Amino acid sequence: MPANQPRSQGGNHRLDRNRDRRIALVVHTIADTPAVFQGLWILLYLLEANQVSIFVELVNGLADGLTWWSQDIFTMHTEGVGASSITLCQP
Repeated sequence: MPANQPRSQGGNHRLDRNRDRRIALVVHTIADTPAVFQGLWILLYLLEANQVSIFVELVNGLADGLTWWSQDIFTMHTEGVGASSITLCQP
């Protein structure tokens, strides 16, 4: 194969497509793993599962560990919010 010819031309197109599908499958699997444990933890919480159960502790620990990046995404910081911080315009 000449050095200036792109790799995806000719018979290698099928190989490139298969490689891309394998990479997409790996990325998809890695992304779904935290979602599965988070969903299982929510289900166990809603069903009021025994919090001292080894399985529940395992799922809780995995869910916390795998979703560390989104733990405080919806936390509101309320310091400085209140009636005393509101200033009214006087006419």
